[in-house]
Amino acid sequence: MSKEFDPYYKWLGIPPKDQPPHHYRLLGIEVFEPDVEVIDAAANRLMAYLQDLSHGEDAAAAQKILNEISSARVCLLDKKRKTDYDTRLKAKTQPQRRLAKAAPVAVASPASQAPKPPPPPATTPAIAPPPSPVFRTADVRPLNTGTNQADNDRDEQPRYRKRKPNVVVPILVVSLAVVGIIVAGVALLSDRKRQAANPDAGPPNTNTRVQVSTTPSNANPNRTPVDNTPQGFIPDSATLDLQWRPNDRKAATLTINGEKTNFEPTGFLTFKVLPGENEIKVTRKGFKPFVRKLDLRPGQYERIEVKLEKQP
Repeated sequence: MSKEFDPYYKWLGIPPKDQPPHHYRLLGIEVFEPDVEVIDAAANRLMAYLQDLSHGEDAAAAQKILNEISSARVCLLDKKRKTDYDTRLKAKTQPQRRLAKAAPVAVASPASQAPKPPPPPATTPAIAPPPSPVFRTADVRPLNTGTNQADNDRDEQPRYRKRKPNVVVPILVVSLAVVGIIVAGVALLSDRKRQAANPDAGPPNTNTRVQVSTTPSNANPNRTPVDNTPQGFIPDSATLDLQWRPNDRKAATLTINGEKTNFEPTGFLTFKVLPGENEIKVTRKGFKPFVRKLDLRPGQYERIEVKLEKQP
């Protein structure tokens, strides 16, 4: 008789004693990992692996774990949510650490509790003779006869060396400050150029069944997007991750479920839609329309790669 299939152990290497796993154990990273790029890369790697398993005979288990990884990524990449989660996790694991560090209590052995023998009878102390006088010769130094002046000069030299001032730390601090100023200036200049190139672009349309979450324009397009889900969003919504090259977005129009949607010219594009049938359409002059229809389940995560083909 075969044992019951355990997807956490077989796919992620998480034994039953660590189940249900917390977010860090689920992603396979260090507890309280502060680097967002490490968290993002781990979640992206696991979701790509589970996407291949979500179409087999264990599709339900793969989709369940995929949703848990997506929730863990959203929590740990949001600074406020991560702080609250780490506080709760520390409060849960701290009592166990205290028990592990507690020192064992020493128990007195029966031998230490045995009665002590009676003290020996007092005797009359013998009178010791007075000590003979002792002359100290350790402080007597030999006279300097001038025969070995180099040794005498070396003895008179101080036995310490002056330390050179450490200039590496100030130089490193100044370099980091200069790099930060340069990066901030480049980001500000890029934002102004984008606003000047598209002054009529307004905020995204909120009167729709689609909720959009985008990353800043200077983000790396090869990374998995951060889901900035607005407060009060329906928990059983589906997630669309739109992989669209920035060069193909110029003068293009994006329509989701028949409604025109504004988008950033660069960065990630993440959409929260209601479950059910959804349609994505991208049009651009001189290219064939890109149309994709999807039937999404509650909590499903779907990645779509947009490729536009030129018209003949």
